[in-house]
Amino acid sequence: MANHNQLVGEIINDRYKLESRIGGGSFGDVYIGHNIKTKDKVAVKLENTTNDHDLRLKIEYKVNQDLGDRNEFPVAKYYGHFKHYNVMVMELLGPSLEDLFHMCKRKFSLKTVLQIGKQMLSRIERMHKAGYIHRDIKPDNFAMGVEGADRHVVHVLDFGLAKRVKTVDNYHIKKVTGKKSVIGTARYTSINSHRGIEQSRRDDLESVGYTLVYFARGSLPWQGIRRSNNNAKYHEIFLKKDAITIEQLCEGLPRQFKNYFHHVYNLHFKEKPDYPMLHGLFDSMMAENGFKYDNVYEWEENKAYKNLIKPRLKNPPVTPPPPVNIPITIPEKKVPLKRKTKSQKKRDALAAGRPLKPKPKYICKADRARLGITTKTLPREQLKLYCI
Repeated sequence: MANHNQLVGEIINDRYKLESRIGGGSFGDVYIGHNIKTKDKVAVKLENTTNDHDLRLKIEYKVNQDLGDRNEFPVAKYYGHFKHYNVMVMELLGPSLEDLFHMCKRKFSLKTVLQIGKQMLSRIERMHKAGYIHRDIKPDNFAMGVEGADRHVVHVLDFGLAKRVKTVDNYHIKKVTGKKSVIGTARYTSINSHRGIEQSRRDDLESVGYTLVYFARGSLPWQGIRRSNNNAKYHEIFLKKDAITIEQLCEGLPRQFKNYFHHVYNLHFKEKPDYPMLHGLFDSMMAENGFKYDNVYEWEENKAYKNLIKPRLKNPPVTPPPPVNIPITIPEKKVPLKRKTKSQKKRDALAAGRPLKPKPKYICKADRARLGITTKTLPREQLKLYCI
């Protein structure tokens, strides 16, 4: 595909704006976008119609529609065309199981393997009941949710290779005897797919088993094979996959893993898998190891996980700025002075050692006439001057 940055900022169907590229492959690229009206985050898959490959996005959209609005599958919101691309807008999910596997240093705990394995089995069972086989089971095609309780839910995605295998309740898939090329990813595809045999429900479950062994052991025995071309490489993978025994494949794992592969390997082409029995294997492993289905996974406290999930949130958490200490001056409250009484003034003067101000003497009328003064009162000091 052309320069990915050229598409950032483009608006599709007058509603969905592309923000950044988050992945891609041989069939196209995936972008994070948002609905410019509601601000909801979405995933936008773009398939270049000028490339020389089978166009699969329309098939994927049709499968999404048939599976219905279930929380186990991403909801398809729009399908159309933009420039020379086929476009599908869908619900934005969290990181894939492959991304999380790398975050956890390429090894999941047994509890995590069992919890996600139980969910993976449920999703594929739902697909089979809806009349489809996936045909490309691998860690990249399972993703966790983003927010709330949905972040603990395993979603299956990427239905570009999915195939309709039944109408109503009758499987009409025909076993092809002619040689077919490998469909899916060679590392996880079934042995019969390597042989060129048409796939059915058993092949999906075989791929689920390989994926869980990969998670539990950190790798598969046929990884790391390098050849000059893909055909030679795929043939070498098939030879090793076909030769290895179940005991060798499941070495170091609980015995229920062996029971799983014994059941899947012995299924006939159209035979319905015993889903309840397979679910029971996971339940017995959980019980024997003292585990509970509590949706606690080791990646949730991983810093890389938090950084990866943050731009996918509808309302990313905002880190508040550090508090600023601004000194606040509180003005002193002015209390009105209370006027002192005469007795208080006298007590204050005595306490301070000040002489008391002499009290004026009242002079009667006869004395005023005799002394020749007009005021009715005089300070005692002045009064002494008149007293002869």
